[in-house]
Amino acid sequence: LPVGVVSECEYFSAYLREARPLQASLEALNRVLPMGLRILGLEKLPLKKQPRNDSRETYRMEIIGTEAERLAFREAWEKVADTESLPWTREGKKNVQQLDARTFFTHIVCDATACLLHPDWSQKYVSPIALCLYALQSVGYTADPRKFRLTNTAATGSGLFSGSAQADPHR
Repeated sequence: LPVGVVSECEYFSAYLREARPLQASLEALNRVLPMGLRILGLEKLPLKKQPRNDSRETYRMEIIGTEAERLAFREAWEKVADTESLPWTREGKKNVQQLDARTFFTHIVCDATACLLHPDWSQKYVSPIALCLYALQSVGYTADPRKFRLTNTAATGSGLFSGSAQADPHR
């Protein structure tokens, strides 16, 4: 789907007609997937149990730009983190929704070129790119959205920065 988000981790459900060992299933599936695509793990769920709605996703939002643009990007996310509320009137497919965009972000951690964002989807799922762009615009940051890359780095929190200082503007 063209949703504007790159992903390093996705979940899907598959229902099998017979019980199979998880490791054997994982190996069999990975043998037939296209190059570059692989299954990292499998989880057996009881019949009729809904798959988890993982509210522990981590997104990495990067900006490609000059040093000044990267600094402004980081400062904007720090403003988002320091803001108590970001009222958001959002037109859905069937209605107009009144949301608080700030409540979706449980944790924001930035370095010089990117920010890790931990959204909470327990109240409602919204487009991650729309949420991020609205949050940045609401604190006065107006950069070309084509300079951003938003990556779902997994529910495990992979994609953390290495070898750089980290600031936690979320207090």
